[in-house]
Amino acid sequence: MNDAVRLQAECFQALALVIQAYQALLLAAREDAARYSHADKHYHVDLVIAQRLAAADPGNAEYQRDLSISRELLRDLDVQD
Repeated sequence: MNDAVRLQAECFQALALVIQAYQALLLAAREDAARYSHADKHYHVDLVIAQRLAAADPGNAEYQRDLSISRELLRDLDVQD
């Protein structure tokens, strides 16, 4: 095999590895997006519950704290987005 053919074969092998790595990154990004969507949905449900509890008993420090934590979790999730 001459040098040009060998170099071309090595380039194709390297390109195949790059494509494989890119496909793995895309798959990981899709999985992260699915996890984000799942977490976002549950954090919003948690926020609604915390809001209702805090509104029902405004003097309850635990309910107020839970509401604050729920809002903070959603804020953190939005920052990561």
